[in-house]
Amino acid sequence: MAKKYAVKPRLQPGRTYYIATFYNSSGNRITRSLETDKHDKAGMIGAGLVTLWTARVSDMVEALSLNVEPICLKLYFGENENADAPGVVTLNDVNGRILAQAHAEAMKYPVGMRAMLRPILTDRIRLQEQNDALRQQLGVQRGLLDVEKDARQTVERSIVAHAAKSAALAPLIVDARGEYEKHITAKVSRPRDYLSVIDRFTDFLTASFPDVQNIADVLPGHVSRFLDEKANSEAAAKKSIRRRNLRFAVGRFLNWSAQTYHIISPMSAVKAVSVQAVRRERGDIHWHSLEAVNAALDALPARVRAMQDLKPEEAVDAVDVEYWRALIGTLAFAGLQLAELCWLRVADLEIADDRTRAKLWITAVDDPVNEGKRHLLKTDNRRRHVDVHPRYLLPLLLKHLATGSGGTHFLFPMHCDRKRRGLKADDERWRAMTLSTQLRGHKGSAKHFRKPTPGLLPKGMNAKSLRRTFGSLLIRSGKTSEHVAAAMGNTPAIVREHYARILGCEVDVDF
Repeated sequence: MAKKYAVKPRLQPGRTYYIATFYNSSGNRITRSLETDKHDKAGMIGAGLVTLWTARVSDMVEALSLNVEPICLKLYFGENENADAPGVVTLNDVNGRILAQAHAEAMKYPVGMRAMLRPILTDRIRLQEQNDALRQQLGVQRGLLDVEKDARQTVERSIVAHAAKSAALAPLIVDARGEYEKHITAKVSRPRDYLSVIDRFTDFLTASFPDVQNIADVLPGHVSRFLDEKANSEAAAKKSIRRRNLRFAVGRFLNWSAQTYHIISPMSAVKAVSVQAVRRERGDIHWHSLEAVNAALDALPARVRAMQDLKPEEAVDAVDVEYWRALIGTLAFAGLQLAELCWLRVADLEIADDRTRAKLWITAVDDPVNEGKRHLLKTDNRRRHVDVHPRYLLPLLLKHLATGSGGTHFLFPMHCDRKRRGLKADDERWRAMTLSTQLRGHKGSAKHFRKPTPGLLPKGMNAKSLRRTFGSLLIRSGKTSEHVAAAMGNTPAIVREHYARILGCEVDVDF
């Protein structure tokens, strides 16, 4: 059998060191320098190589249990050998390197303590390397955070500079209000409701904050103080609802100014009114019974007489009576909003050939008289059709059409004596506010020298309560929330919220 190893000195000028010839873990005969001139150390290395070869060790973990010198492992396994061999732990592997370091540390202690210290030292070295890796990752993350911080500061500086530049170019509040009037007039059908609030807001700023002249100088505190004063200065009831409405109108103006003039809107910092407070103030919605609606329709001749201020010997025009019965019946038995009814065209009423069924189509409408004016629906859900009730509503509409009181374009044209100045001769569309006044009457005004006028509906009944009556009739007749929502142009959640009291009761109605 060939000699397993041989150790002999080799002389070089100025130095003598030992070399060893041995078989490594792969079975190859290797000659390597031991890099020592000590005979005892060279013999110990040789003995370690014999031990590894005799045990036929092929794995670093197995080799470390033999308590041989680290240089024996380095010579036996080789620094670069077995790196690609599967399942073999070498000095190039992380675990093998850690185990080798732990073995080298353990060799500094007495032989009896090495086996006990080796796992402790292994864990310590592994934890130390993990800590070093974590510190390195922390440094990388800190570097990334610094980069993000610098980028954010750059953006903030650019935003502040842009805001300052935009504020310098922003117009006066009065000029912004003039441009906003053009915008809001083209967007909504009743711009005066918005503009009146803006006028009150600008007057408030002039009186309380005379230094605020530019639209960019308006701050959240100015808006909050305006809302507090105006919401609390009037009637004690429904302060939350009033504050919400004022905030919506002012916020629309300021947000439009922010988009138009590239300034920062203060509305994001103005506290909104909670939904719970609004619901608590609003309470249960108001509707009427079917008997109350029929009684109001039966009383129309007397109310028309009072509205027209007829003498006792003068007869009431039956055409007018049928006209108002059909109009009020459409509000109560079809659930239309007042604005939807004003824009309802003759073509939107679809009557079947046998005249026993009909439908009302509610959709966006182009004004046939005023070019460019268009009636938009409040939401997408409002685009719908309503089945005309064959018992309560269809007879009223048929009588209305039979009397010839329908208009050229609109189903319920405005009476000529109700038209305001400035309207075109062929403009037959009711304005929602004017029609509402006709229905509920006018209290009169000493300031404008207006006498009180009687209404066509009894006290406590108006267009909105009639629309809600339609919803309550559907609910009480057994229709589901989804069915009612589709007929009224709402969502099922809104129907359940408003008509929860009806849904919780055992109430039926023949509708």
